Amino acid sequence: MSTKASNASKTIWTTDKIIKSLTYPEHCSVSLAERLRSNLKTNNVKQTSSSQAWTFDLLLTALKCALENISKRWTDLPSENRSQVRQAFSSLHRSASMRSQLEINLLYDCCCYIMDKLTSFCESDTQIYSCVRARLAIINRLLDMEVPEPAIFHLGRVHYSLRYLFQLTSASLVHTSAYSPSSTSITSAAELQNCLLIPLPFHSLAHGACSLILTFQLNVLRCLNLIPNFFLSLPIIQNLLKDSGPYASCSRLCSFNEELALSRIEILARLLARFALTEQNALHSLYLYAGSLQSWLFIGKCHLLKRSVGLPEPIELRIVNLFHKMLNLCDPSTVDLTDLKEIFESVLYGLNFLSISNRNLLNIRISDTYYKFNDVASCFLRLMDGVDSSLGDRIVKLKYLLLIFRLSLNKECPKVSIDAFSEINTSIELLSPESIYPDDVIYLLEVFESILSGPSHFSLDDDKLRTFLLMAAFSKAILLVNQSSVSDSDAIRLSKRVERFLSLSFYLLRYLKETVIPLDTLRCFVQVAIKFQEKEFSQKLSNLCYNTSVKSVHTELSFQYIDLSVSITLWHNLLDDEAFVLKVVKWLQLLDEKSIENVDSFKKLSNMLEFHFAQPSFKVTTSLSKVLKWILKNLCTFDESHLGAYISCFSSNILKTLSNEISNSKEHGSSAISIRILEEILDRETDLLEKANVLCLISCTMFNNVNLTSYYLASVKNKSDKFKSYSSKDPKINLYKIILDLWDFLLKYQADQCYSVSLNSLILRLSNFVLTSRLPASPGGLNDRDIYAFLTASFCILHVTEVLDDYCSELLLLETVYELLKNYLLNPATRLIVVIVTLLANKYAFLGFSGKAHLCFSRAYNYFKKYNSTDECFENFWRVSFAKYLIITGNTEKGVSQLKNYNATRKRLFLGQQSFIISDYLMMYERFQLSEAVYLLGYTPQALHLITQNLRVVKSIFSTSTRKSDLKDYKADLPWQLARIAVMSYDLTARIYEHMGQLREAMYFNKQACCLAKSIFPPFSASCSELSLCSLLAKAGQIFESEVIIQETEDVLQDSTFYHKFLWNLASAELYYLKREYTGSVRHYSQCLDLLEMLKQEVLSFIQSCKNSRSITKGMKRLSLSNPENPAAKEKAFDLDCSVLNDKAAKVLQKIALIEVTRGNINEAKSLMKTSSGKFIGDFSNVVSLHIAKARIALSEAGLTLQNDPVLSTLQDSVISLPGITQKETADVITKLSSAASENQSLKKQKGHLNYLREKFKTILLNIRLNCEVIFFNSFERSSVQTCRVVNSLMTFSSIMQSALTRLEEKNTISSIAASFFMEIPRALGFQRKLLASKSSFQLQPNGENEIANILSENKSRTPHLEEFKGFINKLPSTWNIISISISESKEELFITKFAHKSSPLIFRLPFKRHNARDADEEILSFEKAQSAFEKIIGKSNETAQNGKDYTTKQEKESWWKQRRELDNSLAKLLRYVELSWLGGFKGIFSNHILDASLFLRFVHQFYDIMRKNLNFTGLENSIEMSHGILELFITLGKPDNEDVEKLLEDLLYFVLDIYQFHGVQFAYDEVDIDQIAVEIKDALRMYHNSYKFGNTTSHTVLLLDRMVHKFPWESLPCLQQQSVSRLPSISILKSLLNENFHQEPFVKVHINSGSYILNPSLDLKHTQDMFQGQLSTAGWKGVIGRSPSNEEFKSMLTEHDFFLYFGHGGGEQYTTSRDLAALDKCAVSILMGCSSGALHECGIYEPWGTPLNYLSAGCPTLVANLWDVTDKDIDRFSDAMLSYWGVFSSRENTERLNICEAVSKSRKHCHLQFLNGAAPVVYGIPAYVTLNINDVDDVSE
Repeated sequence: MSTKASNASKTIWTTDKIIKSLTYPEHCSVSLAERLRSNLKTNNVKQTSSSQAWTFDLLLTALKCALENISKRWTDLPSENRSQVRQAFSSLHRSASMRSQLEINLLYDCCCYIMDKLTSFCESDTQIYSCVRARLAIINRLLDMEVPEPAIFHLGRVHYSLRYLFQLTSASLVHTSAYSPSSTSITSAAELQNCLLIPLPFHSLAHGACSLILTFQLNVLRCLNLIPNFFLSLPIIQNLLKDSGPYASCSRLCSFNEELALSRIEILARLLARFALTEQNALHSLYLYAGSLQSWLFIGKCHLLKRSVGLPEPIELRIVNLFHKMLNLCDPSTVDLTDLKEIFESVLYGLNFLSISNRNLLNIRISDTYYKFNDVASCFLRLMDGVDSSLGDRIVKLKYLLLIFRLSLNKECPKVSIDAFSEINTSIELLSPESIYPDDVIYLLEVFESILSGPSHFSLDDDKLRTFLLMAAFSKAILLVNQSSVSDSDAIRLSKRVERFLSLSFYLLRYLKETVIPLDTLRCFVQVAIKFQEKEFSQKLSNLCYNTSVKSVHTELSFQYIDLSVSITLWHNLLDDEAFVLKVVKWLQLLDEKSIENVDSFKKLSNMLEFHFAQPSFKVTTSLSKVLKWILKNLCTFDESHLGAYISCFSSNILKTLSNEISNSKEHGSSAISIRILEEILDRETDLLEKANVLCLISCTMFNNVNLTSYYLASVKNKSDKFKSYSSKDPKINLYKIILDLWDFLLKYQADQCYSVSLNSLILRLSNFVLTSRLPASPGGLNDRDIYAFLTASFCILHVTEVLDDYCSELLLLETVYELLKNYLLNPATRLIVVIVTLLANKYAFLGFSGKAHLCFSRAYNYFKKYNSTDECFENFWRVSFAKYLIITGNTEKGVSQLKNYNATRKRLFLGQQSFIISDYLMMYERFQLSEAVYLLGYTPQALHLITQNLRVVKSIFSTSTRKSDLKDYKADLPWQLARIAVMSYDLTARIYEHMGQLREAMYFNKQACCLAKSIFPPFSASCSELSLCSLLAKAGQIFESEVIIQETEDVLQDSTFYHKFLWNLASAELYYLKREYTGSVRHYSQCLDLLEMLKQEVLSFIQSCKNSRSITKGMKRLSLSNPENPAAKEKAFDLDCSVLNDKAAKVLQKIALIEVTRGNINEAKSLMKTSSGKFIGDFSNVVSLHIAKARIALSEAGLTLQNDPVLSTLQDSVISLPGITQKETADVITKLSSAASENQSLKKQKGHLNYLREKFKTILLNIRLNCEVIFFNSFERSSVQTCRVVNSLMTFSSIMQSALTRLEEKNTISSIAASFFMEIPRALGFQRKLLASKSSFQLQPNGENEIANILSENKSRTPHLEEFKGFINKLPSTWNIISISISESKEELFITKFAHKSSPLIFRLPFKRHNARDADEEILSFEKAQSAFEKIIGKSNETAQNGKDYTTKQEKESWWKQRRELDNSLAKLLRYVELSWLGGFKGIFSNHILDASLFLRFVHQFYDIMRKNLNFTGLENSIEMSHGILELFITLGKPDNEDVEKLLEDLLYFVLDIYQFHGVQFAYDEVDIDQIAVEIKDALRMYHNSYKFGNTTSHTVLLLDRMVHKFPWESLPCLQQQSVSRLPSISILKSLLNENFHQEPFVKVHINSGSYILNPSLDLKHTQDMFQGQLSTAGWKGVIGRSPSNEEFKSMLTEHDFFLYFGHGGGEQYTTSRDLAALDKCAVSILMGCSSGALHECGIYEPWGTPLNYLSAGCPTLVANLWDVTDKDIDRFSDAMLSYWGVFSSRENTERLNICEAVSKSRKHCHLQFLNGAAPVVYGIPAYVTLNINDVDDVSE
């Protein structure tokens, strides 16, 4: 220890020094606390004073000093540091560093040391009292600092001391358990709250004891109040105001020291209120507030005893607030009535202490509380008390009276001595705006709400009526409130209450009878609604009045209600309500019932409308428009004699409004009533220009309705002539005269009358006027109304020029309109200049003058740049036309960019009078342009959807179907102004369907266009659509029908325009070409070229005549797109640009070139192609056609090359396969081949020549393939189905031929997978496109998301990829053979491709003439010959099948059967002949034979040995290998002893020799002994088959039949009989079926209980019904027998079941449509046993159509149907056998379970005519099995 520390330790601290240190804050330190503690331990307390000893008094003094120091330190402590002190108190174990920092805590430690010392040495009651007071002082300091934790400890010690004192004072308290804690130490708040209750002894305590106990109890409350989330228990709360609680202590203390007691009881009141505020239990809070209130009432009572005046305002305010808080907690769901009464009993006496206003306020609330608790008696007493005390205050009395009225509605209410109903009405009458406040109104509204929204006490209807009348009376009080003096918050509260009040009044009103309701009361409510802007209430009340009027049987009362309903609507300006028109109609109906055809009624209606029109915010709303339409409709019912009187009732404003309504109405726009109204306006009008405008409207109206033309000639014509007789120098007047002349022409044209002036003369006159007259510039010139009048007439003239196809007049008219409009660009109406210039540009583009069209589009673009306010719809109209122009001129990317910025127009483009037809025309025109632009880009489904919207418009507008026989009878019903765009839309739809290869749809829409054109157009104009139909028919093979059209239109078009003659010659040239009359075709194509040149000169002359006009030239310069140095020269260059017209000429030249190719004039063809190439526009279609033409020319060159060589010339008639020789050749093989060839010097020269021809031919083929590859993928997406077929056919042919000529030493780059890919993908492409269009959900959204941009960002159609195709082939079921059969375009070759699991496709090209090439005497079975024979057999079969029932005698029946058997034999022979001639030795490709690998390997070695020996392949040995697929053909011929094996074997051997020869293997072809090779091969085959062990095969064959071979029953060929075979149009359909139906099993499974059927729906198949009705009826399936099913029934049978059986005529197409089938999400396995239900109809170059395709489009996985007509009994036998084999009609225990394909094959033998009837049923799709349960898969697959 250091010296300094030693000296410090020796310092002696006396008691005085310690007390002094405790007194001053700066002396507080850790050392002081430690010295004090040490001093207290070493020095005992003495009774006598000493400087070193502690006395009891000194300890109290020291404690007092320490507490005073704590108080001072706490006061000086900053608020942000006080939390540290509280945290230090929160733990009893504090670190030294904490004590050194917080002096307050150190002082508190000193206090604890002193207190412990005092407590341990208490020797008397006085000292104990002193200790209690000292500890309470410490507690006060702790609670002042809000530190409850140590305070709990000290309170527990105080409680222990008090208990000890009570034990000394009264022995009776020793055993009292209410205040004795379980231990002397209290550590929790729950234990502490029990210390609140201290029972006082019965004898009086001293003043000090009472004060001490009360202080303790208040400190306990203070401490508990500081503890978070602590709540007093209910027993404690209830006893706080009883004898043992602090309230009793205050009462005792009051007798000793009133002032001290009042201060203590105020503290108690505040503490109880704090506890109540934080309490979560409502009952607990209520008791606590009651205790606080009782305490304040005690204070108030003491004040009243001292001063006989009222309570001090602060005390009264506190008492009132506590009452309100208590009443707010009074809820029957949380507080019991008994508790409530107990609480109220303790405090209600205090109401007498309050002022009258507060007393009434609380009394009303207390009565409300009793009412809520359904304490009727207490509530009644309170209210009656209040009425007596409220005589001076009307509002208070009104409140009491209303509450009494509410209570009187309760059945338990005592009898009331006053008439509350009358008193309330009287009180309301006496009210004034100054006497009522918003709070009062809000309260009264709440009372009404409680009357109606609470439990119903209405025992009588009279109570409801009285309540409603009181509410009506109170509405007057609401109206007295001055809203301007109300605060915003009060205004919101009042508005909400008024809204609720009106809602409740409406609710009550609905339950009252209409006869007892005074209508004046309803007006009161309406006034309130108007004042507070409650439109919803007014609307509901108006509707209620309307409904009451409709239901009421009293006419007068009904009229009063509807009159009030209409009045309410007008008062509150509810004309936007859609029900307003119904109310006015009802009002008018009741008026009519009172006075029929009363003019006064219309005058009243006119006044009503005039009142509405006079409003500043007037506008024609939808509802008002309906009223006006009703007026027009009713005016139409009056006869002519009264109509004028009724129209004259209306003011000019209303008449003009009606006229505007007529112009916007399609129903009345062209009616006689519109003419009469316009005449009335005309008679009242004085202004000359106004008269002219009305005359134009009248003329337009009559022009739109041909039935009014006679009226025009009788009346309006005179008025028009009178106007034109006025002489005026005003250019506007003169313009109107010309417009009226135009209308005169149009009306006479409409009436088919002669007119003195021609249309061209009128247009020329108008043009001269516009160009020479000086119309004043805007605004003094033409206004919008004048411009609309001019445009309306101009558009109607435009429609006439379109119908007449007078393109020169049309161009002149559009140029003239443009010249007029360009002078008024600031007028809003002149925005239509965009439309005019766009129409002009489109016409130039249509005629082929692209330069002039570009200038016109530039004018519109310049207008956009100059006037930014142009409506988006006008810009869209221009944009879509400009985009189409860019596309047809080869600027595809720019066109797409324009389309991406396009949004569909949905509002009317034309806003003038009588504009519906014009607007419809422009919108249809815009949609047509968009559709064609999208179509040109290759998006056919979207284009089809767009143009279909036009067709819907046409269908909705045309009042009569265009399918009627005599179209002229209803010509007047058609809006012929839309005829041209309608015909264009039909033609475009037909073109789109033709593009998709769908002939039937294309022909339907083409015929619709022809039918419509013939009904309206002149014959020469209607011929355009007929020529399109002619071309369609010719391509479909219907040559005769095409010739008829050509002959009919030839005379008609003699005097027509150059363009019409061009179209006729073009159609004639195509017809001659298809007839193979090439000279005639070339002649007409040459005339087409001459006519195009004439057309070009004609239009150029017109352009030049326009240039001679100064105004037009000036306008062109001003609106040019740019400002070059020489704009006139630039413009001239543009004018001479006719690239689109030249493109048409180039296409004609190309067609001539292709004809020359067919003739063999290759050089001429090349020359023509070179000439045409310079004129083509570089768009996609031209690129494709150019490449195809080059490929065709190259192909012709290849044919000429082959003819020059005796070896290669045989290639055309030889079988070619891909692959042929495998790719296993090595360099060693090539060396051996070379050495072998060099040894044969005699062949060397011949070899060189052959190699040259071979390479030349291969080069040509390579060029063909490359030309096609360039356009392949794009053509698949955008070209027509026919073009895709041509491209792929050329690619396939060139690939196979090129592969055939590949020498062994060359690498073969042509794979069979690629060749088969190009061959297969165009199959059924039209079917896929049509299906895509039908499933598409594309829609244009108006002004929303740009759907066009989204479409253009996507692919047009999903182009297949080679890898994907290859992957699909590899995933085919391992037991399946996929055989594709097609005919070449020349119909001279059969292409057969075999696909198998994980194998390269095997392709064979089988020429039909190959047998004749070897043996000239052998007859050729060409495709046409076989097809003709087959069609003859089937045609005769269909004929005999249909008339078989007509034969009744035995002889006739025998003759009929003989004929049928002969046809059956003929068909069998034809099928055998087809197999032998067409397939020959290659029929084995259909075989399901499973090879034995070892036996087959032995045969392969034998085969190579035979070939090497007979062909002298010296040294080559087995190096040259052929594809195993080819060698398998030998095995699949069967046993060598079978019939025709030698001939079949010869076919294969010649094929093998050709393979060797064409691949460059040299041998002496002519010296080969075929017979010897055949004998040796037969021996090898015999060894194979003798050793082969036959086993069961489970294979299945799918035939992919192209459009020209689907008619043949391939399944009945001898090589396919008894096999599981199905057919499909393409591999793409097979892929979709496999993806949808296959998981792991190669079949479809259907549950036997999930079937449906239709049996004999036409009631004429009695035998069929008798045969199957029993089995079908007992199967438990859903079915229809003996009646026609509905469309929905038919569709549900297909979608809701696994399989569907149909026994009726056809395929059920008469019960549903192809569109409905295509829209199905799924389709059941279907069996259609009707005649020709499985037939596909050929359509020339187009895709076939038929019922099977409809079912496949619906997703049908398996379809059984008949290829031709059959007899019912034979097909019934077949059906019964098939369904039995399949497992539908067989027993459940039958073990033999066949798939549907096997069942069909096996059931053919059950027919008497196994070919004529048995060969007709075929299976489309994939195999299907019947299962007994859903998991029955293993049994099926075995």
